Amino acid sequence: MVLFMIGEVQSKDLYLLVGTYSPTMYVYRFNPQNGKLTPASSINIQGSQFLTVSKNQKFVYVSNDQSDAKGGEITALSFDKGKGILNRINSTTTGLEPCSYIDISSDGKWVVAGNYRLGNLCIFKTNSDGRLQPYKQIIDHKTIAQAGIVAHVHCTLFSPDSKYVFATDLGLDKLFCYLFSPLSDPPLPENKVLISDTPKGYGPRHLAFHPNGKYLYMIAEKSGHIVCYQYKTGKLIQIQDLLSDSTNNDGKGGSADIHITPNGKFLYATHRLKANDIVGYKIAPSGKLTELFHQSSKGIQPRNFVIDPTGSFLLVANVDSGNIVVFKINQESGQLSATGNEIIVEKPFCLKMIE
Repeated sequence: MVLFMIGEVQSKDLYLLVGTYSPTMYVYRFNPQNGKLTPASSINIQGSQFLTVSKNQKFVYVSNDQSDAKGGEITALSFDKGKGILNRINSTTTGLEPCSYIDISSDGKWVVAGNYRLGNLCIFKTNSDGRLQPYKQIIDHKTIAQAGIVAHVHCTLFSPDSKYVFATDLGLDKLFCYLFSPLSDPPLPENKVLISDTPKGYGPRHLAFHPNGKYLYMIAEKSGHIVCYQYKTGKLIQIQDLLSDSTNNDGKGGSADIHITPNGKFLYATHRLKANDIVGYKIAPSGKLTELFHQSSKGIQPRNFVIDPTGSFLLVANVDSGNIVVFKINQESGQLSATGNEIIVEKPFCLKMIE
């Protein structure tokens, strides 16, 4: 159900999709010349939390609450670029809880999601019209958890070539790499998994691949660290481990999201709870990071952010203060400067962009 729509969209503009903790998901038109946002449309989806967009940008998949509040589901949506409108295709259950993360394979044929509370990941096949089939497989990390330790799968991410699926487990302090075999049943053979341990108490949260595909970066929620890996054909070699959030000294966790500019020059991460800031790094040819700055996110709890496809702007969603703030990225130094552009949205959770 579309609640509002404003005008037609110019070809030069982009779209910002906003998943929220509220009953509404929003679409905004984004001007990549000046960073301004204007409303395009909205759709009723209960708790439209994490989003992913197909490579052809025709379909959007949303991890959301079921309308009866008894569990979680993934909802498939089609996107009309001409009008900036989302239309519901179908939904399928993920179990008793909504998933915390969702990603799509490069060919758009598979969707994988991580369930934080249930400690599992599930994978779905899609039809050519974007429709989701019921889940093909669920992998439960609780079966390998030691006594007294609770599994919490947070991020599920396809490798750039979609040959592997990575999963962070915040509770187990492990990073899982599953071989993805789309022609097999099941598609994620559990006997072909590589497991990397992180130090106890780190709490692996989100991942970001470098555009060149040679490096993988992990942000640890509980410890406030960023761990850098050299990556090749599913294998990881740690090359750096650095403290990103110095305010997090009680182990309760505040580090949130992590992304890299399209040109591969800069990495940014957000910290919530105490710091409420954005940290910027320069990426060396070796993949290692050099810290550039910390600055306020201009809001409370910057859980998620997005870098626009031109690499010119960073938009951060502050959940508790209910604002999305637009920063300009200096292409030479990586520094961020507030543009003065800001929109108020109830409990913004996840940001994605469509060209």
